[in-house]
Order: sequence, then C-alpha cells, then structure tokens
Amino acid sequence: MVKHPFGSSIKKYISAIDAALDIENIDSTALLAANDVKEIISTAMYDAIIDAKTNTPSTNSEEWAEVLERLCYAMAPLTLYHHFIWLQLRVSNSGITTMKGQNETTAFKYQTDEGKESLLNFYAAWTKELIDYLEEKKSIFTQWNSCTQRTETQALLIKDYREFDKIYNGEGNAAFFYRSRSIQKEIQDELVPHIGAIAETTPAATLTKLKRALVYLTLSRCIVEWDYMYIPAPVKRAINNEMSLKSGSEVQNVKERVSAKFKNIAESSINTIDLKNNADKQEADNPDDDIVITPVLASATDKHVLMM
Repeated sequence: MVKHPFGSSIKKYISAIDAALDIENIDSTALLAANDVKEIISTAMYDAIIDAKTNTPSTNSEEWAEVLERLCYAMAPLTLYHHFIWLQLRVSNSGITTMKGQNETTAFKYQTDEGKESLLNFYAAWTKELIDYLEEKKSIFTQWNSCTQRTETQALLIKDYREFDKIYNGEGNAAFFYRSRSIQKEIQDELVPHIGAIAETTPAATLTKLKRALVYLTLSRCIVEWDYMYIPAPVKRAINNEMSLKSGSEVQNVKERVSAKFKNIAESSINTIDLKNNADKQEADNPDDDIVITPVLASATDKHVLMM
C-alpha cells in the first residue's frame, strides 16, 4: 500500500496551515499527492525514500535524510492543494456546512484561488529541488538513475527542464517537464520528417528552431489536454491575461486561443526549417552554371599597342 512520508505532523513542511490541523484529517489526501509525485520520480524511487525513513541505510545516510526532507517539502503543499475543498467545508450527519462565526468566516473566492495557486507554486519549486538533488546524487539514488522517467527524457531532443526554460521560461517547473515527456516524444517523432534523422551533422541553427517548435507545441497541447493544476505558472498567467481581455462566452475559448498562439509560434519555426531545406534541395538539384574565364596566353611575337 502507498505510504506518505509525514509522521505525526505535516506542519513543519508547510507554513500555510494551522498547527492544530491533525495529520489524520489529511492522511488519505497525502496518499493522493504521493501518486502524483511517483509519476515524476518513479514508484521505485519514491518507495526507496519511504523505506529509508524507517530503515536507515548503513551508507549515505545523510543523503537519504536530505532527499526525504525535499520529498516532504514537495508533497506538503500538493497535499494541502488536494485537500483544499475539505478545509472549507464541514461534512457531518446533518449535512455539508461551512465555517462562519463572530471571529471567523469563509474566505473570499479570490483569496482561496490565490492560496491554491500559491500551493502549486510551492510544489513546483520544491519538486525542482528534489529533482536537482536526485540528479546530483544519481550514483547513490540508483532507482532514479535507471527509472523510466529519467531514461525517457535522456532520449529526447531537450533533455532537462533547464534547457526547456531557455526557450520558454517555465520558472524551473521540473514536474511539468517530466510529466510531459511522452507528449514531447510524440511531437519529436512528428517533427523528424522536417529534418530527417537527427544526427551530429544536423546544423545547430536547425536544431535551435526544432527545439523551439517542440517546446511551443508541447505547451500548446498541454494547455488544452491537461488539468489546469499541471500547467506552468507563466502559461497560467498568459491564460489569465487573455481572459481579462474577454467577456461572456468568449472566456470559454481562452485556453484554445492561448494554445493556438503557441502553436503558431511553433509552426513559424517549422516553416523556416522547411524553407531552408527546400532551398538547399533546389540548389543541389539545379546548381548554377559555372562561369569559366579562359586566361589569355601571350607570346613573344604578339604585337602590343600602348595607348597614351
């Protein structure tokens, strides 16, 4: 059965909650968050960290303790995010109610929305820290070094979230990068016909354009296909900005509009690749006629006239 890394309290790892919140109240939600994290770092790596908590390894104990801390800091905000609705509602035999009294009342929607988004940002930041540490110590964390999540990204054209961020700054959202690996692979396979098999001889300029297309097509698809919580914060801001410019029924199409903008950027890069390839092919098939200049050979009997 799935286990979570928290002991009797989760408070140490997330400052956004009241210390009186009992871990028993969110125990099942923590297991839900665990499944999300396992998708990023693999079940084998997650289980190894949980096992190391109770069975301290005889070697590299400090590294295992450190990776456990980072896992807890990543999972705590995600747990609270999943549990958010139940922190607002009270479920009892008499029905579903919400808190309201002299000293406390239910928060406004804009406050709860900001709170939930902040939790996702904490989750993204700490997952990046967790991934960075696993990568730094991959010789110790062999479960990470050999897991599908890592080996599949090593086969991609863009191999880590830092390279992804150089093209579109996702603010270090390593969780998004690893979660999107299957979509990246699918898009990469679709783009190969534009340049042929990628090889060491592929021009650097072509690879740059191809990576740009890959990034923006990945974002374009994830915007419309994924749950909103998995989208990087900068993309959400782009969606929210677009939404502020619309009204009424137009709001329903905002995600599609932003997705289309990203797709257009990708297609622009692909078009430049195709144009360059077509020009190169045309030049190879129809080379310009060489202009041959025959040198004039002079002899001792030639007459020369010097014009003054």
